[in-house]
Amino acid sequence: MTTPHPKFFLIFFIASTLLCASHSFKADHKFPPDAPTPEYQFRFGHVFTKGAVLQMAPKRAQIWGFGRPFSEIVLAMNNGKKHFTTVHQNGLWSILLEPQAVGGPHIIRAMQFSLTVNTQPDTIQLENVMFGDVWLCAGGSNMAQELNDTMNADKIMSSIHAARNSNVRMLQISREFSEHEQDDVKVSREWAHAGPDDNDSDSLSLLAYLPALCLLYGMKMAEFHPGRPIGMVEAAWGGTPIEAWGSQRVTEVCHTKKSKGHLNQYSNHVLWNGMIHPLTKMTIRGVIWHQGEANTEYNREKYACHLTKLVTDWRNRFSEGSVRVPLENDIAFPFGVVQLGPSLSERHASWSELRLGQMGGWLHDKAHQIYLPNSRIPEGFMAAAYDLADPPELTTQTSFGVHYRDKATVAERLALASQALLHNESLPHYGPHIIRIEYDNENWTANLTFDRPIRVDGNTGFLKQLATGEWVETPILITWARGVVLALSEGQGLSYGQKTEPCPYKKCSIYSDDIYRLPALLFKDYFNVNI
Repeated sequence: MTTPHPKFFLIFFIASTLLCASHSFKADHKFPPDAPTPEYQFRFGHVFTKGAVLQMAPKRAQIWGFGRPFSEIVLAMNNGKKHFTTVHQNGLWSILLEPQAVGGPHIIRAMQFSLTVNTQPDTIQLENVMFGDVWLCAGGSNMAQELNDTMNADKIMSSIHAARNSNVRMLQISREFSEHEQDDVKVSREWAHAGPDDNDSDSLSLLAYLPALCLLYGMKMAEFHPGRPIGMVEAAWGGTPIEAWGSQRVTEVCHTKKSKGHLNQYSNHVLWNGMIHPLTKMTIRGVIWHQGEANTEYNREKYACHLTKLVTDWRNRFSEGSVRVPLENDIAFPFGVVQLGPSLSERHASWSELRLGQMGGWLHDKAHQIYLPNSRIPEGFMAAAYDLADPPELTTQTSFGVHYRDKATVAERLALASQALLHNESLPHYGPHIIRIEYDNENWTANLTFDRPIRVDGNTGFLKQLATGEWVETPILITWARGVVLALSEGQGLSYGQKTEPCPYKKCSIYSDDIYRLPALLFKDYFNVNI
């Protein structure tokens, strides 16, 4: 008689143990029916579709979905790697992948094994998955503004269409508000790349309805990183205040009053609950944010608190949000902010204060200028838009003129600032800023010195404050390589770019004298002297 190999006894022992454990587990747990029902349908989260972009190394992408509680999940990639997990009792499962190198395409297959019956596993899979950088585009109507409503739209769309760049892909999240934090989002447009498919004759018309700033930022990032897939996820809703996008943790820290009236998209926390919280299971590279118009008349004095706490809270809540990237200046969660653009409405007279709050500055700050990054948003970057009032040929103004059309310039400025933060400190983070102001009481002038050579493209933007409190234009008397001399016949304050519409299109006074031509930082100074 042949003696069984010792490994036989080991395998028999393990199998017996698992069988006993399985019977015990079945006795102690009430299982849902094996026939799939809507609440127990085995599926990926809605953000995972064909052509998805997932975050590359050194961060670890997280994949999640839904299934039958207590079932076993096996996730297999076409590189041979397998991952295992168990569906939680609430029907949710998630798997954190190992850090993945840039590129693809990959096939990711998930299998669900039932513990109650011996059947073939349920199988679902994702195809054409790429690993690269994933950016979230969040905010209000200027983030949601479609490409066909922007300046030079036809030219831009033709250029994107001709480039046939399948590395820039976009996902759009449906607009949903909720009283409670949700586990999944709805998707209004699944992952699709900006370049056309060979058989996609309608791709050019579809391109027109993509969110302009989000798409164009992605295209610029692809130019900075050739060969790297760029995934852009848009979650924006026009007219909404920042309080709707932050969690309860944010409003509690900022001592924000509770919302009144019926629950709607303007209520505290509802867009965090319905659109952002479900996305926090994603691993992303960072965020770009364009919002603030709805807060010029609502909780304006709390905007800086809301934004700075929101940035911190999102970093803490997103998967791998605190994981630093050594090759990108050790930045973990870059957060880009677009300052409010121009407005034609008298309702928006307080926009200068809101622009300060968007940089994390409080209304009582004494600093001449506030910019990003700073101590309050240390991984922030910024783009100015105050000089982008629609040129005369674009006469149609909508929604009080707050939807300026030149989103391509903003996307370029924002992408440049992100590269300065992540890769090259010699690139400009922002436009010229004042390093010295000298008031001359004898000649009734103010001499402003900037940090770099400037060019003067106009004579608008500088204001002085009279003793009555009124702000009026003050002219430039002299220009020199790195500064200007202003006339101050009287006054107690001096500012730049504080009007809701400081100047005609790209004709404010001060820009950087280099290839980037960035507008000068906004500033305000009180000197309390009548000259």
